[in-house]
Amino acid sequence: MRKVIVASLVASLVSVSGCTIINMAKAGGLMMDYNLLAVGDAIYNAKDGNQYLVPPAQSSNTEKMLVCYQTSGLFSDTDEQPLRLVADEILKIKNSYAGEGKNRSGVWESRTCYEFTIQHDEQTLQPIGAYLDESTGKVVIVGENNTN
Repeated sequence: MRKVIVASLVASLVSVSGCTIINMAKAGGLMMDYNLLAVGDAIYNAKDGNQYLVPPAQSSNTEKMLVCYQTSGLFSDTDEQPLRLVADEILKIKNSYAGEGKNRSGVWESRTCYEFTIQHDEQTLQPIGAYLDESTGKVVIVGENNTN
C-alpha cells in the first residue's frame, strides 16, 4: 500500500512539474557545454550594432558554439538567421563558418539561442618551391603555404 502511495505521489509531481523538470534537464545540459555564468565575458558587439551573448565553451576543443539574443521574454526575436550571421562574423577570423544550427532556446533565462557546428574552410596549399630531381626526372615540391 505504501509503495502505491509513493508511486502515485511521484507520478503526480512529475505530471504537475513535468515541464519544469524537462527544462531543468535541458538547462543542465547547456551548462555542461557552455559557461553560462560568464555573462559579462559572453557579450559580443556585432557589426549590425546589436549585442548578442556568445558564452565560452566549457571545453576548449569543442566544435560547436552557442549564440543567443541579448533580450529574453515573450516578445523577443526568435529568428535563427541573425544569430547565424553573428556566428559567421566571429568564425570568419578562424577561416571557419557556422554549419548546422540547433535550437536550444528557452532554457537559459528564456533566451532564444542556437547552437551551431563549426565548419572549417578547405585550405588551399600552394608549393613554396620546387626542383627537378635529375636522378628520377620528377619535380620535387619543397614546403607548402596556405593561400587563404
